[in-house]
Amino acid sequence: MDTFIDSATSLGKNNAYIPGNLIVLFTPDHARMLSNEGWDKPRLRRYLHKRIHNKKAMVEDRGIVPVRPSSFDEVSPILATRTPNDIEIIVAGGRGGHSALIAPWGLYSEAIVEPVRLPSGDVAKSIAGFAVG
Repeated sequence: MDTFIDSATSLGKNNAYIPGNLIVLFTPDHARMLSNEGWDKPRLRRYLHKRIHNKKAMVEDRGIVPVRPSSFDEVSPILATRTPNDIEIIVAGGRGGHSALIAPWGLYSEAIVEPVRLPSGDVAKSIAGFAVG
């Protein structure tokens, strides 16, 4: 989890200074490891929300223009997400240890996450479902 936290606090990401959405994509192997250790999505969201932040001093005077409400002027540390629910957790991909963090693309971007549906209207549970559907 520390690797995700380090990746999410990069000053090159928009939510270094504007709290917003993050998408955390775990491979099935990583998801299984976390589940075996007692982690679930709500716990992961709370854990990451509390720890993904930058100290105000890290953001100031670095050429980063904070476009945010003035109420944030006194906030430190600056959280990357507004609430734990800003963190979408997805399990996808194949075997291996290459999970990913997807940060917002632009100012005030909001993630829209919808299930992929098969032609029948059922929610896809695997790529194999498309071959059958």
